[in-house]
Amino acid sequence: MRGKYYSMQSKGTAILLAHIVFLILFMSTLFYLRTINNSAMWMEEETSSNYIESEIYRNQVMNEVDSLMRYLSGKCKFETNGMYDPDRIVDIADYVKKDIITGEITHGIGYYLKDLLAWQQEGVEYYNVDEISDTPPLKEIYAPIGYSSILEYASKTGVSAADYYYYLSCTVDAIWDDVWQYNQNKNHFPGDRTNLKYAVFDQNDRVIFSNTDLSEEEIKNLGTYILMDFWDLSVDSDITALTNDLFNFLSSIPAQLRESRLVIGIDTDFPIEDEFYEYGQQYVKYWKTITMSVILEIISGVCFLILICYLTVTTGKIDHNSRIYSKDFDKIPIEILLGLIAGDIAVIGYSMFRLLGEIHLNAVLVICYGVVILVVNIIGVSAYLSIVRRVRTGTIWKKSMVRWMIRGIHKCVLNRKITTRMILYYTAFAAMHILCMILFGYRKGIPILLGFDFIFLYFLLREGVQRSEINEGIEHLKNGDIDYQFDVEKFNGNNREMAESINLIGNGIKKTVSENLKSERLKADLITNVSHDLKTPLTSIINYVDLLKRQNVQDEKAVEYLKILENKSQRLKHLTEDLLEASKISSGNIKLEWMKINFKELILQTNGEFSEKFEEKGLDLIVHASEGQALIWADGRRIWRIVENLYNNVFKYAMPNTRVYVDINIKNEENEVEFSIKNISQQALNIEASELTERFIRGDISRSTEGSGLGLSIAKNLTELQNGEFLIYLDGDLFKVTVKFPLVSSDNTPEDLVMTAEESETVGEEQAQEQEEIETETKKESLFARLGKKRTGSIRERKMGDNKKE
Repeated sequence: MRGKYYSMQSKGTAILLAHIVFLILFMSTLFYLRTINNSAMWMEEETSSNYIESEIYRNQVMNEVDSLMRYLSGKCKFETNGMYDPDRIVDIADYVKKDIITGEITHGIGYYLKDLLAWQQEGVEYYNVDEISDTPPLKEIYAPIGYSSILEYASKTGVSAADYYYYLSCTVDAIWDDVWQYNQNKNHFPGDRTNLKYAVFDQNDRVIFSNTDLSEEEIKNLGTYILMDFWDLSVDSDITALTNDLFNFLSSIPAQLRESRLVIGIDTDFPIEDEFYEYGQQYVKYWKTITMSVILEIISGVCFLILICYLTVTTGKIDHNSRIYSKDFDKIPIEILLGLIAGDIAVIGYSMFRLLGEIHLNAVLVICYGVVILVVNIIGVSAYLSIVRRVRTGTIWKKSMVRWMIRGIHKCVLNRKITTRMILYYTAFAAMHILCMILFGYRKGIPILLGFDFIFLYFLLREGVQRSEINEGIEHLKNGDIDYQFDVEKFNGNNREMAESINLIGNGIKKTVSENLKSERLKADLITNVSHDLKTPLTSIINYVDLLKRQNVQDEKAVEYLKILENKSQRLKHLTEDLLEASKISSGNIKLEWMKINFKELILQTNGEFSEKFEEKGLDLIVHASEGQALIWADGRRIWRIVENLYNNVFKYAMPNTRVYVDINIKNEENEVEFSIKNISQQALNIEASELTERFIRGDISRSTEGSGLGLSIAKNLTELQNGEFLIYLDGDLFKVTVKFPLVSSDNTPEDLVMTAEESETVGEEQAQEQEEIETETKKESLFARLGKKRTGSIRERKMGDNKKE
């Protein structure tokens, strides 16, 4: 059943329906817009289907009330006893100042209405007052009532003639339009021509003006009513939205109507075909058309979307689980498809615009444009479905012209040096600015240029941020953080390649360091194990050599051999101890017993102990020591090991018959004591000073000389472990070692001097085992010593027994 929805017949039917539905959607939209455009009443803002409740009706009522008020004002001006009076007297001052005509002269000068109208038709002639000062500013064709001219009236009354010439000019210019407006409204408001009925009542309820015989109550019951009391300045209406606007008319009523009230009623059945009737018919027709168009738009729009969604899901498939297949249409580059879609949208918009502009639509024109819209929709839907298939297969840019161009440009740029690339980028940036200025001009092109500038700024900032992150990663590697890795997904272009390369470098360093650490651990374990394995047989050798020496060996060669054997075994013992000491220091498995030690006294004592050895080699010891005590925090056994190693190093490698300088400098200001020992080397020192503190390094001295190559290394490590500083200085054959320790003060305590509290306070398993082995070996040595004494005693007794027998 599921495969039925993916069949060619189902999809073909859906495509056909989609085109038909889209055509209906286009036509319904066209009629909707034409209805709105052809309406002169801005009906598109209406939300009510009842004309009486619409904004259009309320606006029409206000327009009619405004025209009625103007008509009533004209009746007060131009009628006498309810009839138009051409002989009505017009006081020009009252007309200009108050916009009233009372039919009497109240300010001295008046004209007949018919004369003023005739004067306006004949035209007003003006004089140049600057050239002829005694001449009036205009030619008086008609004289004012009672005078030959305005000048005569002015000369007799002493008023300003210029003011009355101004009043006359304004009256002649305006009164024609006023009379014309009165006649227009007079033809508009007869009771048999309009659905609006009105009546003006005085304070005694007598009718002043009216276009109906209906009473006040009957007028109110017509449908819509308005009551304006000019005396009480009050307004009443069944259309509450008009109340505030109706108050504005109270300030412009004629003086003759100040003590009256106006009652207006509109027959909402519209029996007379006036403007209310015409607008009502148009409104109903408009509303029906709009409603039908909107319903068609919604239905056709929803159907079109449903069909498009169905085609989007099923296009390129023959069933639910099948792979997406392509069509020949999918070989067209994506840019052409997007261009077709854009062109379709443009054609649809242009067709809608042209049809909206047509005053009268005919069937032929509608059919022609319908065919165009159908063809355009076929092309647009086909292009859309092709894009959908490409998105699903992941080939949307596979045959893209832009992709081809970008790849070509990218290859060209990558094959250039970085400076050439930057020049190309800047050239493209400048060319874009120039092109925008040419195409859009200076002012119109600024927003587009700013857009390009922001895009360019974004890429620059991204490049800068990525380079900054790369520099930060390099700093991490430089500082020893070999586990630091870049997230290469955050980088682009060359920065990504650089980040990947740095990651590989870090991995290589990490691997090398790991291998070196493993090698160091293996070497340390080997040294420890070999040292442990050597100590037991070595102790036996030393004890047995001692036992042999206790025998009365007469052979000189045997005695010499024993002496050599003793020296070599002792040297091997010292080497083994050095190896164990170096292994403990490097692994951190060493405990310091802190105590206050007078470093100066220790050096002086050491000088005494090594004086005999130095004299054997002809070394002259010269000592310079500062006054005072040099108390330091240190481990007594380890500090002695440092000093002993330095003096033994001098004894072994110093040139015979030379001087050895020992300096002890107590620096109270710097709160430290500095010890230095220097000598002239017997052999040339052709290596770096830092290499002498490495294990098993003895310069170029032959392996036949004494020394293990561990003395200086152990001395340096023990110095640093006790918070000191160990420095070696080489200058030709001059060898100098400087050792510095902080003096004891209230600011430093043993806890402060410990490098690592846990390492200094805890003895590891290896040291405990080492201690046990040392105790075992000590017991063995004492045991061998006792055995040696017993054997020696038994030998002596045996000899004495032999002698007695002899």
